[in-house]
Amino acid sequence: MGRRIIFLSLLALALPVPTAGAVAGTQRLHFAAGPYKVTPGANLILLQYRQVPKPTRDGFIVRMAPNLHYARPDGRCCAGIPRVDVIHLHHGVWLSNGTAGEGEGSNFGGFYPFLATGEEKTVTALPPGYGYPVGAHDYWVINYMIHNLTSRATKVYITYDLDFVPATAPAAAHIIPAHPIWMDVEAHSIYPVFDVLRGSGRGGRYTFPDMARSPYGAGPPRNELTLDHSGTLLGTAGHLHPGGLYTDLDLIRAGASPRPRDGGSPPSRSSNDQPTCDLSNSPNSVQLMLRPSTITRGPSPGRPNSSSSSPSSRRPATTSPAIVTPCLASSLRYGWAIAARASIGRRSARGAGSAT
Repeated sequence: MGRRIIFLSLLALALPVPTAGAVAGTQRLHFAAGPYKVTPGANLILLQYRQVPKPTRDGFIVRMAPNLHYARPDGRCCAGIPRVDVIHLHHGVWLSNGTAGEGEGSNFGGFYPFLATGEEKTVTALPPGYGYPVGAHDYWVINYMIHNLTSRATKVYITYDLDFVPATAPAAAHIIPAHPIWMDVEAHSIYPVFDVLRGSGRGGRYTFPDMARSPYGAGPPRNELTLDHSGTLLGTAGHLHPGGLYTDLDLIRAGASPRPRDGGSPPSRSSNDQPTCDLSNSPNSVQLMLRPSTITRGPSPGRPNSSSSSPSSRRPATTSPAIVTPCLASSLRYGWAIAARASIGRRSARGAGSAT
């Protein structure tokens, strides 16, 4: 898929609105990036790195709610919200060079992903007492793909509402900084996806890289991440293309190994087998293993992420990086997690994914 860089003017609607039920001093800031002109059939991966709207002072993001809006007739934001089967934000990834909230995993020229969403419009909300630290002078970039399934060119805005606690608010003194972790099943690749060919897998399901033949060749696994400190995983989310079922993020402590996947449903856990998100109790290392699951036998009735291809289609189903953790799960469709750091130690993480 071609990639190009575009330059657009962006409109920031940063209106401080008190947020009901939130900690004292929380503001809801409304931002709109655009307008973006999307041509018929548009599905390009694009990069916006000038004047991306963001908070203009130090503080903490505790919640983000993304969306896509039509531009008004005069070009300003914003009009109605298009249906996802007409025009949708296939993916949006926000990157920053901020040092206070510095992330781990993938890093691109000093910029790291810290928020992401897709056509499912997942709302990211951190647990009470935690926040992603933002600096007034941090520089943001948006990597996005907007699909236009119509025959007309259309102007749209990417909108995102942030619940923001300014550093000057008394509550900010009690917020623990949270740092993003970004993992791909094909990490360090310019286009980190894997293909699922019809007939592969078992029972109509396929898990990557478990069911792949030599997925990484002679090189090391690219779905693993080693952490050099302890901390607490606060939540994760995963991204799969149509046909994707779920993703797993396995946290593997010293002396343990990931559970095998047979391409079936996720394993059930008993009351005595509850996962822990605390990374500080491992004497040696912890591995995070990313594994997405997808369908290989055409559409599955009743599943919102089922493939639209017929069973006889020869085109491979493609899934993108995926991540899901036993700590917290959502429908966000990217390899993204967020953790609170603790004392320095030695930890490692590994990831894998399954798709249909």
